Amino acid sequence: MALRGLRTLNLKIWFVPFWLLGCLVTILQIEALPESSMGEGFENLAVARSLVAGQGFANPYRTLRTGVTAHVAPFYPAIVAGVTRLFGNENAATLPLACLHVLLHGLQLALLLPLALLLFGDIRVGLAAYALLAFLPIFPLTLQHESIFLAVTLMFALLMPVRRWSALPSALLCAFALHVSPSSVFVLAAWLWWKCPSPIWLAVWLLTLVAAMTPWTVRNYQALGKLLFIRDNLPLELYVSNNDMAQTSMRDNGGAAMSAFHPNLNIGEAKLVRAIGETTYMQDRGRIAWEWIRSHPARFATLTFSRTWRYWFPAITKRPWQGWLICLVTLLSLPALLRLWSHPIFFSATLLTPLLYYIIQVDPRYRLPFLWVTLLAAGWTIISFADQWQARRRQPPTPTTEPMTLS
Repeated sequence: MALRGLRTLNLKIWFVPFWLLGCLVTILQIEALPESSMGEGFENLAVARSLVAGQGFANPYRTLRTGVTAHVAPFYPAIVAGVTRLFGNENAATLPLACLHVLLHGLQLALLLPLALLLFGDIRVGLAAYALLAFLPIFPLTLQHESIFLAVTLMFALLMPVRRWSALPSALLCAFALHVSPSSVFVLAAWLWWKCPSPIWLAVWLLTLVAAMTPWTVRNYQALGKLLFIRDNLPLELYVSNNDMAQTSMRDNGGAAMSAFHPNLNIGEAKLVRAIGETTYMQDRGRIAWEWIRSHPARFATLTFSRTWRYWFPAITKRPWQGWLICLVTLLSLPALLRLWSHPIFFSATLLTPLLYYIIQVDPRYRLPFLWVTLLAAGWTIISFADQWQARRRQPPTPTTEPMTLS
């Protein structure tokens, strides 16, 4: 099939085969990115274990049981707990969870195609992005985190059309994305701005979204005594990331800073959470963090610049080549991002959403839920270069004249 002929690819026929191929690619990449284990010390899994033990949505830290929590968003721990209960124990649940992640990774690959049609009007951009993700193992199968759930949910939400019937399912899907991770709020708001729906559609959408968000908000208020937007851990992240011992990345902070400041590693901090309650603890740690930032502007600026750079160009100690591949995709995406930065989706995903991650310790997993934006932009660069190269080949040769000589 010629490169230009790919514009006519029928997704109704080809979507499922591309999904299945994406699942196969994910399975083949597991050996290169071996992350498919439950792991210890991750707050999502700790809360899931608390749910399985009948202790409620609580105890996010491995050092000590600290009681009810809003440290993490509710969806992913609930999924892990549900699968664990269904299969009897955590060891038996690992393989089904891994299979679920494989299906979602394959789905992410397939969704690049309709998103390319939506955002670029050219499915070849999606095919180029698909090829990049298929051949470059850069999105690990991590059962500890919700990255792939957020990526796929956001992609589905953006593909939801604005029709008379779609206000309710669209709002439910957006509420689902927010309960996976509240960091999706900027992309979802940009999608709404871009689509510019009618007042009636928007009213139904907002009412449905508020109704879907209310139960967890009420739960947080009853359990923690405070109105929260999904989760409450940002003050703690600021506290761990901005202090005299802070380094740029989570891995660099994993020794001294995390051990000294984070209740997941410091039992003294965990005892304080249990003694004064999570809400008061988070408020106090946020206050200390902002006081340090105000009193150390130069150091905070240095950390922020370094974190900004590492967000886009990560250095991964365990597998350096994975960081290099992400850097390569980022560089390929720059021509498109510079051209499309004012588009609401690209503006929100590349300029607004990362702002949060510039002021806390950086980690490659923060980039993964939004990597599809970078991949599509890189795909646009590849297709644009290919079109220019083909155009040059089709041009007739320019006639040349013999140079004049002096006799």
